[in-house]
Amino acid sequence: LMPALTLSKWAAPDASIWSDTWTQYHFQVTNTGDVTLTGIQVWDDQISPEIGPFSVPDLVVGESYLVTRWWPVNGDTYNLATATARAPGFPSLLSATDDTHFDFVEGLTVTLDVSVYPETILAAQTVTYTYILTNTSNDWLEGGIVTDTVYGDIASGLSLPPGASYTHILTRLVSVTTVNVAHAWSTDRLGSPAATTDSATVTVGMQNTIYLPLIVRNY
Repeated sequence: LMPALTLSKWAAPDASIWSDTWTQYHFQVTNTGDVTLTGIQVWDDQISPEIGPFSVPDLVVGESYLVTRWWPVNGDTYNLATATARAPGFPSLLSATDDTHFDFVEGLTVTLDVSVYPETILAAQTVTYTYILTNTSNDWLEGGIVTDTVYGDIASGLSLPPGASYTHILTRLVSVTTVNVAHAWSTDRLGSPAATTDSATVTVGMQNTIYLPLIVRNY
């Protein structure tokens, strides 16, 4: 005989933009061995003993049982759950653990930096544009898009972890003074949007400069 027990735990929802909210924890116990399990209990290191431990009915081979409980969460939360059971003829308790994370998403923030080199040219010349999109928040950036009012689509489908940046280099022939405005859009994993803009200018030709004569008089 080979008694065995597994525990699967998850939270739904598992993230929120609100620091004080509720989630529903799910605890699924499964008899993965070859004998009936009895005396099954489940507890959680965060919500027990206020709620739980939970008593689970006896499980025959291959049978599962699901326990759900609503619980308030305040910010990022890590929970570890443990299930124990007895098997006929085995003196030791069977044990299984599983954990879950609840994430507080503070809101996605991004920056976009657009630069061009050289910024001033005398006549038509190839210049280099640099676009840098940075995720400055504590959540993943998903589906990031960068566009340019002159050159159109620059990048799309970007995914950046917190603190990471994406850089795109573009070379173009410029023959007249050109102002580029770049836009970036993205969302966090809860679908909340974030957007930002930046611009760069290439000046072609010398600027007109008027020089006034210097008159010195002797008195």
